[in-house]
Amino acid sequence: MAELPEICGFCHSDKGRETIYVGKIEYGTKCVTCGAVQQATQREMKRSVSQVAPVGFENSPMGIVAKMLKDPLKFFGGKPKE
Repeated sequence: MAELPEICGFCHSDKGRETIYVGKIEYGTKCVTCGAVQQATQREMKRSVSQVAPVGFENSPMGIVAKMLKDPLKFFGGKPKE
């Protein structure tokens, strides 16, 4: 069966929607006609995050804090401590 275009719930346009990303994570879609934003569900965002950031200590909250405390200038500014 042919895939139907997504219809906007606000203006009922069927011209399409563009995907919105926050970094590498898919956040939702935006109507091309009126600009109404539809946020992705929590399950879809978790799935998107798990594809981008694999499970492990480095991507856990404790791992991120450990990286930040090890070299805060590199973590926040991108430049290593000299």
